[in-house]
Amino acid sequence: MMGKNTTFIIIFSFFSVILFGQSLERFAFEIGYNGQPWSLALAGGMNLPEFSEVDLDGDGIKDLFVFDKEGNALSAFKNKGVAGSIGYEYAPELLEHFPKLYKWALMYDYNSDGAPDIFAYSSQLGIAGVEVHKGHWVGNKLAFDKLSFGQAFDVLYYPSSTGALVNLYVSNIDIPAIVDVDNDGDTDILTFASNGGYVLYFRNFSQEQGYGVDTLIFKIADNCWGKFYESGLSTAITLSDNPNTCAESFQGGGQVGSRHAGSTLLAMDVDVDGDKELFLGDVSYNNIVLLTNTGTPQKAYMTAQDTLFPNNSPIDIPLFPGIFAADLDNDGDKDLISAPNDASFSISRNNSWRYENLGAMSNPQFAFGQKDFLGGDMIDLGTGAYPALVDVDGDGDMDMVVGNQSFYMETDDPD
Repeated sequence: MMGKNTTFIIIFSFFSVILFGQSLERFAFEIGYNGQPWSLALAGGMNLPEFSEVDLDGDGIKDLFVFDKEGNALSAFKNKGVAGSIGYEYAPELLEHFPKLYKWALMYDYNSDGAPDIFAYSSQLGIAGVEVHKGHWVGNKLAFDKLSFGQAFDVLYYPSSTGALVNLYVSNIDIPAIVDVDNDGDTDILTFASNGGYVLYFRNFSQEQGYGVDTLIFKIADNCWGKFYESGLSTAITLSDNPNTCAESFQGGGQVGSRHAGSTLLAMDVDVDGDKELFLGDVSYNNIVLLTNTGTPQKAYMTAQDTLFPNNSPIDIPLFPGIFAADLDNDGDKDLISAPNDASFSISRNNSWRYENLGAMSNPQFAFGQKDFLGGDMIDLGTGAYPALVDVDGDGDMDMVVGNQSFYMETDDPD
């Protein structure tokens, strides 16, 4: 992939309308391109977006929460909820009570109370862990309380082999899978270990210990979930020929030859047989691998892989793509979005690939839809954009001059 990194200045001209009796100055103008309005024009663009499908305003319709690793930026997009149609409105007001988040963030209603919660990288310097913000409603907006677990740091813990509590490790560049793996109603976590290419299954024992779904009590249930090994040396995954044995040179206690570099995960039941398949992105490649699970919800066993997923139009995003599931067109099944996860080589435009599910829930068929989901309707002025107001053309109204740090895009982009 050829690319270019540019720094430039853009000038906008607009009319302002001062609303007397208010402290705000609002601007009345339409923004569009080639005669078509951009409904999300002022959303700011997206570099390294992570998408979560949750209800952000309590109306019962799933919206989109987007965390952008570039700048730790939060965005909210309200779903218009028209069946069979994609339609989102930029809704920054819904983020009024959100906390500051860092490195990665996913929303998931772990306690099933109707108020989505946040799982995010630790905000405490030097602590590679997961912090949880429990959601509740203030009117039609979400607010949060960070959970404390009675230890030195406000992150998730689990008992080690010695019985000592240690922080549940998730790298600051990874994206874990936060999902009910074993279908018992509570929330589990899948994440790569710190020192090897295998996935740890942190099972939540809240139900088993009589707490229902509103508690987070994690233990390692499998230190080689799915029995596969990701070497990072190729796009292919090493699969095991035995459902009871981990692939490659796995040794008990998590001792594997190479240190884990970076991966993104999405776990979902693609073939609707009760267990979770796994979508996997690697820090060194542009593709997403789909691993097929022929085991059980309690004991995963990956026996097939698609390294060019989906095979009709494979994901090819520079670099280190993540993948996310959401019913984008309100038709009752899950579509997919893939986006870059590494600022070093990611492109600034055409970086959120949407795949529409044309099949049924029991037989999903993912077809490429577009490369600029949401971002195509935004003004994207590049990384580190900074505006200034000045009457450039001397016509009596204020123009906007915007410079930036960088803007990376494919060289064959006609725009």
